[in-house]
Amino acid sequence: MKIIVCAIFIFISNSVYANENRSRIEELFLWKMSEDLKLSNKEEKSFSTYIRELNTRKTRSNEDIQKHIQKMSLANVRSEKEILIKAYRKMLSAYNKLQIEEVDKISKLLGPEKATQYFVFKN
Repeated sequence: MKIIVCAIFIFISNSVYANENRSRIEELFLWKMSEDLKLSNKEEKSFSTYIRELNTRKTRSNEDIQKHIQKMSLANVRSEKEILIKAYRKMLSAYNKLQIEEVDKISKLLGPEKATQYFVFKN
């Protein structure tokens, strides 16, 4: 079960596939997590809304990073490369902040018991 949830989450987070497929898998992930965590209706609504929004932001950030890497691969001038590396670092930092935000928000939404279960299942 843990492997399935992890695979679903990785696919959602890093997917560049069509939004329709991502939405289906995201709904499956949310349903399975809600069931396994035994979320109340209120918790499930808050959790689902947040995860959908977070996944959209992670996907957008990941796509931006991939586009930036493409630019880096085409850079020829040292000064341009230095600028691109600084921008790349900022993009990675922003992506990492999303993950930290997830820990904080999920902990607040679900409390320590269910948040711990969520992160164990997810990873």
